[in-house]
Amino acid sequence: MDAIKTAIIGMGNMGSQYAAYLLSGKVPGMELAAVTRVRPEQLLALDLALPEDLPVFSSADALFDALDAGRIRLDAVIIATPHRLHAEQSIAAMKRGLHVLCDKPAGIYSRQARLMEESRPGSLVCAYIFHQRTFPSYRRIRQIVHSKILGNLKRVSWTATDWYRSNAYYQSSSWRGTWKLDGGGTLLNQCPHNLDLLQWICGMPARTHPCVLP
Repeated sequence: MDAIKTAIIGMGNMGSQYAAYLLSGKVPGMELAAVTRVRPEQLLALDLALPEDLPVFSSADALFDALDAGRIRLDAVIIATPHRLHAEQSIAAMKRGLHVLCDKPAGIYSRQARLMEESRPGSLVCAYIFHQRTFPSYRRIRQIVHSKILGNLKRVSWTATDWYRSNAYYQSSSWRGTWKLDGGGTLLNQCPHNLDLLQWICGMPARTHPCVLP
């Protein structure tokens, strides 16, 4: 079976790590076929050298133009750009018949997530990166809850105390932590993983109540 030719859109912190995984062969069946928006400082931090013959594009639009013109061939894209671009770039990729693996979150508005699903042809996969589902501890907790070996779930309290990010993190990119470009602060920047794990392990709530602070 031929390897899935994959482009990474956005070579910042996470995109560069994904490129390193593909180039080192840690993802069997996937081949790094192109990248966009390369940041040399990220490559240096990872001690990562891109192959000389790897197509490098300045933007997602430039990559899509090359694809439309037949200059490159792709099967899928991994999207690791700022949050506001996730829906737009995912939809553009799916319109070209590409599978999509999008970094979290789907977008900064719930409507963007719905648009991505509505735009997905049945023959394509559009998935999101919530890698903490692969952690053995969380997988074991989910197994215990779903098996009901200890009985039915009665109450849940979820506390995460080791996800602190300093102001330097938010200053590293102008879009981080802003309502307009990031969708909010801690909730959308740091908590998507915890929100995902909470519903993955415990299920979706049947109803919710607004919390009004004095």
